[in-house]
Amino acid sequence: MRLSEVKAGDTIEITSLPNPIIRAQAIRLGIYEGAVIRCSEKINKGPVILQNRLQEIAIGHKLASQIIVEIITDHRSAKNEKKGPSLSYGYK
Repeated sequence: MRLSEVKAGDTIEITSLPNPIIRAQAIRLGIYEGAVIRCSEKINKGPVILQNRLQEIAIGHKLASQIIVEIITDHRSAKNEKKGPSLSYGYK
């Protein structure tokens, strides 16, 4: 999957930075193969905002389409984790 296809809230792992020039620039921003990063925002056909620890980085759509990633946690399961355990008290 390409970075440009992820959704806000997805936690991803960078699996490939095919272009050596892009790789050199991305390493300076803490984006490298094996890095686990969260997509905090995505604008359709626009930039992808990545959160790497306390730093947010905007990656343009064209550059994001060249970076290969793997989803570790998708945005739907991330929302469920924030809710925490349900309190049912045994009633149904």
